[in-house]
Amino acid sequence: MRNVLVVPLLLLTACGIEQDFKNQLTELPEDSETSETDADTDADTDADSDTDTDTDSDTDSDTDSDSDTDTDTDTDTDTDTDTDTDTDTDPLDEPVADAGPDAEWSPLDIVSLDGTASYDPNGGSIVAYDWQLVSAPPGSTANLANPTDSQPSFFADLAGDYVLDLTVQNDAGLWDTTPDQVVITTTPVEGFYVELSWDRDRDMDLHVRQSGYDLFEDPGDINFCNDNPNWGAPGAADDPNLDADSYGFGPETITIDAPDTDTYQVSVHYFEGCVSCPQVECTVNIYLDGVLADSFVQTIDHEDEVWDVALVDIPSGQITALGNTYDTTVSYCF
Repeated sequence: MRNVLVVPLLLLTACGIEQDFKNQLTELPEDSETSETDADTDADTDADSDTDTDTDSDTDSDTDSDSDTDTDTDTDTDTDTDTDTDTDTDPLDEPVADAGPDAEWSPLDIVSLDGTASYDPNGGSIVAYDWQLVSAPPGSTANLANPTDSQPSFFADLAGDYVLDLTVQNDAGLWDTTPDQVVITTTPVEGFYVELSWDRDRDMDLHVRQSGYDLFEDPGDINFCNDNPNWGAPGAADDPNLDADSYGFGPETITIDAPDTDTYQVSVHYFEGCVSCPQVECTVNIYLDGVLADSFVQTIDHEDEVWDVALVDIPSGQITALGNTYDTTVSYCF
């Protein structure tokens, strides 16, 4: 009975050993697979690490690219800033002077000028005016009253052209560098017009006589003491008028709107209460129908000297120079 029991125990023991061995064999491949798996995992991890590294590198590259883009943007911004700066420093436009249109006036008028049409293209205000009389008829002593006003004036003492310049200043302190120019032309009325001017501060008198009359003889001699005589036909059209009787530099002028068919004599008298009178240069201009027909210049030496200037034949319009001088003892109308 004991032998029977021993065999089964030995078999069971052997079978247990065999099972343990099998179990060990079974576990060995699992460990190998685990190791391979771990190795693969490590490899994958390294690969991930490489991938991360590449990603970071790309990111850095992108960052550098963005940095370049920002730099370009900044450069563009700087360029725009420079352009704006240039615009801001451009000089303002100058103000524009406007002296008004050319115009015609009559001799002996007080001519009014107008610069109020001047303007500032920047939208500012005109704060200063500067008028200059550039030229005037020979012998004129015209000068501007209030040349810094927007609307000054001057006395047009003689017939002819007066040229004036205007410059203006805006409220930014800028003056225009191109003055505006205006020409004022004074034209005598149609008919007969004679004017006398001179170059010294003396008293010279203009005379116009009808045929057959002597100096100062009334009514045929028009002068300071017979300034609007009645000549010939009814009405005032053919009557002469002494427009201006001046002391100083003149002028003196005589007008006949509708002169008679006569020959007039033009003369100048040095009327002065002085002991030693200076020489005076006199200029006489004769106009027929508003046009300068002739001009004469003569130096008169002393008080009570007379200069017979010319004869004017109205029907033919012919002017004959005389040019003789002499002394007179008559100095007032009779």
